Parts: sequence; structure tokens; C-alpha cells
Amino acid sequence: MKQIIGAIFILLALNAPALAEGSYQDGDELRLVRLIYVYVADKVKDGCLPRPESLKAEAELILRRSGIPLTQAPQQVSAGAGYGLSITPLGYAMGEPLNNLCVARLSVRLYRYAETPEGHYAYVLAYDQGAVMNQPKPDLQSVLREGISTVVTDIANEILKAQGH
Repeated sequence: MKQIIGAIFILLALNAPALAEGSYQDGDELRLVRLIYVYVADKVKDGCLPRPESLKAEAELILRRSGIPLTQAPQQVSAGAGYGLSITPLGYAMGEPLNNLCVARLSVRLYRYAETPEGHYAYVLAYDQGAVMNQPKPDLQSVLREGISTVVTDIANEILKAQGH
């Protein structure tokens, strides 16, 4: 039990959301969203997430059904023409005797790059959500996918609401 609590504390401490220097979060950003590039930065080890691409597919399906345009070109985000939806699962299997248990942190961020009046580029965070969980290894894939479904549905609803739909 101490091992599980320690692992959760480490995940929270190392992955607590923090805005980097030169970045800011703006609640009005959601009304500006016109195009989204979805990507998964899979950082799960030990066979806890065998199909990370299913998380991207789930997010894209929800956004598409909501009428939010997608792009497959990440350069549109770096050029400031679209938003990135970053899905980052981080996790690993616990040691003996609990090697069938996976602990994970899921981070979902919607962001864009924007030029400031001074001519610098800033990372603008429009939405940020995270969760920590532990699940039996065979269940983590489906739990993460359900989590993505919930969070991306919330993002899509917030975007549509901000845009007056």
C-alpha cells in the first residue's frame, strides 16, 4: 500500500500542471478554436497501454461528430493556424507482488502558439485536465479510453458553447 501511495505522490509531484515561462492560460481561447490537431505522447511502460493509437482515434471521433474540424498537419499548430490537443498518458506497472497493477496519469491539453505584441511566441493554454489512476493491467486501456471520451466530450461542448452553438 505504501508503494502505491508513493507512486501516486511521485506522479503528482512530477507531472503537476505548470505553465512554462512565456505561456499563459486564457479562458476566452475556446471561442477561437477552428482547427485541431490531435496527438498522443505515449509514456506508458510495461505493457499497460498496448494500443495508444486508440486514444487518438477516440478523441478524433468525438471532435468530428461535434463538427469541429481536424487537421493531420502538426505544422498548422506551430504556425499558429490551429490548436493542438495533446493527450499524454504516463504510467508503469507496479513491482512485486502487484505486477498486474498499473498506475497512470492522464494529461489532456488544448493549446496554440500565438505571437505577442512584442514579437515573441507564447504557448497559450485553452484547456487543461489531468487525472491519476491505478487499474489492473488488463483494464487500463479501456479506463484511459473512457477518460479520453469524457474529457474530449467536455472540450467539444465547451468549444461549441463558447462559439454560441
